[in-house]
Amino acid sequence: MKARRLKWDEPAPALAGGDHDGRVNPADLLTTRQAAERLGKSVATINRLAAAGKLRAEWKAPGDTGAYYFTADALADYAEAAA
Repeated sequence: MKARRLKWDEPAPALAGGDHDGRVNPADLLTTRQAAERLGKSVATINRLAAAGKLRAEWKAPGDTGAYYFTADALADYAEAAA
């Protein structure tokens, strides 16, 4: 599944059902570099994984080269599946 573009205040299905209103909180999102550091991968690898849909991105900035943003849960899911 490829990353879909969300507006900052659009409900995010991946975050639905918690102690929040289901909206993406920019403060909770991790940059591609942060994701790479946490997973022990390069930034290029994180970008490839997100583009291929193997690592769930919560938000993608507009444009072909727009940055990906991730939740800690998405990184944990990827790490668990890769183990």
